[in-house]
Amino acid sequence: MTNQKTSKLLIAALTIQLSTIGMSVMWNLIGVGLISIGQPPLGNSASMAIVVIMLTLALTLVLTVNRVRWLYATATGVLALACLMALYTAFTGAAELWPSNYFRIFGALINVLGLAGFGLACKLIMSQPKPN
Repeated sequence: MTNQKTSKLLIAALTIQLSTIGMSVMWNLIGVGLISIGQPPLGNSASMAIVVIMLTLALTLVLTVNRVRWLYATATGVLALACLMALYTAFTGAAELWPSNYFRIFGALINVLGLAGFGLACKLIMSQPKPN
């Protein structure tokens, strides 16, 4: 793959991954805020621990993309697994866990976006030449 195509793929993959993480962080922060005032969260749960984990994952992605391939691939895989778990819950969890079906669908779409980022990241990882 040409260097220009690789650069575009890198930008697209990282942008989608960071967008997914950003939306997940906001979703959890809003949920934690709602819980603190006695309201139910936007989804099945909300946690500051997830916020910290996602921010750490974002930092890992940014610092390792194009530098430490195995660590970037691992962080990408962790993000994909988190998205798959959230999607599973969105489709199998009790309807009462979300304020409405719109929140359920929107949460699922955020995680589908994360899986698209995973696909692009896999293409990026596979297209890079092997280190000597």
